[in-house]
Amino acid sequence: MADAVAIISVVVKLLAPFLLDKLKKEVKLVLGAPEDVQELLDTFDKIRDVLDDAEKRHVMNVLHNLEKNEIKKVPESAWLEKLKDVRIL
Repeated sequence: MADAVAIISVVVKLLAPFLLDKLKKEVKLVLGAPEDVQELLDTFDKIRDVLDDAEKRHVMNVLHNLEKNEIKKVPESAWLEKLKDVRIL
């Protein structure tokens, strides 16, 4: 019985620093998550602003072409349409 306790004691002493390090890393990940989420939200806001601006420019180009009685596809419209599909609401 004493041998088992001694072996367990040695194993715990060897594993404790490893487990403590892992626990610290996990806690840092959890505590840092709100900052990471906010950074992602800020990035998505910037992307949405760029898309909104691109859409406005596209509409202005289409209106300009209509005023000139020109019907042509504006170059940015293809990629803009694809990006609209992935926009965050």
